[in-house]
Amino acid sequence: MNYFQETLKINQVTDREEVYGLIPMICQSFGTVAEELGINQEDYPGNGAFTNKGHMNKLLMKGIKFFALHADDKIVGCVGVEKISDIKYKINRLAVLPSERHKGYGKVLLDFVEEYVTSQKGLAVGLGMINENEPLKTWYLANGFKVKKIRNSRNSRFSICFLEKLLKADPVVKEMR
Repeated sequence: MNYFQETLKINQVTDREEVYGLIPMICQSFGTVAEELGINQEDYPGNGAFTNKGHMNKLLMKGIKFFALHADDKIVGCVGVEKISDIKYKINRLAVLPSERHKGYGKVLLDFVEEYVTSQKGLAVGLGMINENEPLKTWYLANGFKVKKIRNSRNSRFSICFLEKLLKADPVVKEMR
């Protein structure tokens, strides 16, 4: 059943200039949280709010594939997917435009990632996020992710929460834990 009034489409963004075109959306999306938490570029240059061409080039060089979510003809969100191993993948820069939040687009992107990873024979997907971003952490937990570990940093007032979701019950994945 389609709950969306518009036509939704997800496509892989392969052209480097088109990937760069995602930067303003990523910055806007991560920027609202950066502002709420008082994150600045000097202390946290790698935060998504401060994404630039250099960051995107590093992500592309790591083999991250970017996908854009279109509602009708407008890009409303994106996500990067990184292959960590034959069975494990990582979510990078999942972003939804602030004006388009609370419409289910984040869930559409998350479902897409899970389907993509499964199609690639992956069994688990993970991510790292600011642990103090309680609304986002709660959202991931409600979507089946589990906290794998929390890492505190001596140089930061924030901790990093690593979350993971097993996509299939498989003994190999259980043995890895």
